[in-house]
Amino acid sequence: MGQIFVRSSLWRSGATLTAGVIDAGYDGALGALLDVRNPQGMVVCKDGKLGQVVVHQMEEKVEGYKGVYQGSGEIGGRDGEVKS
Repeated sequence: MGQIFVRSSLWRSGATLTAGVIDAGYDGALGALLDVRNPQGMVVCKDGKLGQVVVHQMEEKVEGYKGVYQGSGEIGGRDGEVKS
């Protein structure tokens, strides 16, 4: 299981990230919503670091994720299929 958190430098610039929990066993693209609250806006550089993933070790054995997005290579896609 994992979670995505906003980097403190991004938060201090007036932006936050919102994301769900990453299910145990999930393998695929991750995504998060960037919410800019800074009235002056902000510039996001290519390859800029916006968030960090924290992985939690489960104390008990759990059944891994087997949903439709397993192995998706693109946000919103299945098995690498890009949604338009």
